[in-house]
Amino acid sequence: MKRLTLIGIMILVMLSACAVHPTEPESQPPAATEPPVETPAPDETTPAEGEETPESGRITPGGPAGGIFGPAIGAADMDEMLLIPPEQPGEPAVLLISGSLPTPCHELIVSVNEPDEEGNINVTLLVNPPDPGLMCVQVIDEFAEEISLGELEPGSYNVLINGALLDTLVIE
Repeated sequence: MKRLTLIGIMILVMLSACAVHPTEPESQPPAATEPPVETPAPDETTPAEGEETPESGRITPGGPAGGIFGPAIGAADMDEMLLIPPEQPGEPAVLLISGSLPTPCHELIVSVNEPDEEGNINVTLLVNPPDPGLMCVQVIDEFAEEISLGELEPGSYNVLINGALLDTLVIE
């Protein structure tokens, strides 16, 4: 009986340690009042094409470079990348990619630069997050894209994905 009583007391002590004890908020000095901030006229708040909107951190479509270089959450999660050379002269080289996005509301942004003087073709793959207020189902969204690298002159080209070498493409 003593043992049962002792166990009961130990359980009560352990449970009381887990209880939430209300505390009184500390009194804080009143906040200093700041002068009112002047709000710009409606014409000044409407973003021009390609300008970043402060509410969303996104780029409005259709701006310089098609809104491609706006804020993005990061590099896309790629499962597979395959470089396909043209079968005949005059046809474009193609990059096949597949991967996943965090949600269906995230947007894959692809930018293909023209070959530079060293023969590097930089392909940038980014994920643009949805607007913060947008309700979106939380499920991974699989994608597959066919990206044209354009018609290339005969020569050797290094294809870089987000700055990392994918493969060397030789056009004869």
